[in-house]
Amino acid sequence: EALARTRGPQEIAYAQNSVSTMQWRLQLLRESQAKEYAKQYQTLARRSDPQAHAVGLKLLGTLTNDAVRLCNLAFGIATDRQITNRDFTLASQALTLAEQASPKNSPRVVATQALVLCESGGKKEECLARAREAFASAQEDSEEKAFAEACLRVLEARLKPATTNQTSTNQIPANRISTNPPPASRTQGPASKL
Repeated sequence: EALARTRGPQEIAYAQNSVSTMQWRLQLLRESQAKEYAKQYQTLARRSDPQAHAVGLKLLGTLTNDAVRLCNLAFGIATDRQITNRDFTLASQALTLAEQASPKNSPRVVATQALVLCESGGKKEECLARAREAFASAQEDSEEKAFAEACLRVLEARLKPATTNQTSTNQIPANRISTNPPPASRTQGPASKL
């Protein structure tokens, strides 16, 4: 509308600059909202608050065309061990949007889908095979490859047989009890970029 009212080249340039500035400010606002919703979602989800899903949907609304951040959200939901009631419906919705916003068979999306499927009860070996395919199809030295590798490592760690350090009384010595999750179950890399 501003462009339609202009009369000369200087006014057109001014109007175009104004439109660009407004678009830039809108983008900053969306990013700020997304960060706030991400923090809220994580806090509420870790407390098993019923409002977490509603905040998660708001977060999806701000990330609609951002495949990278949508995959990061799904990765975080699937791997955050502090979330006891993980919202796999929200993770699946995020992946559906990521799939629409990225090239077909994006290694990032496919690997994240495999991870979410595995964590939500899918066949472990099939999920691992899909993640391996995604990793193999990603270009060398790319963020896609690094993300697919992170998903693959999480899946491999989940599939390793559990080993225990139990004594003959089946109790763990007090000096070996840790309040931190084991390194393989910590959310690493991609989820922190949300």
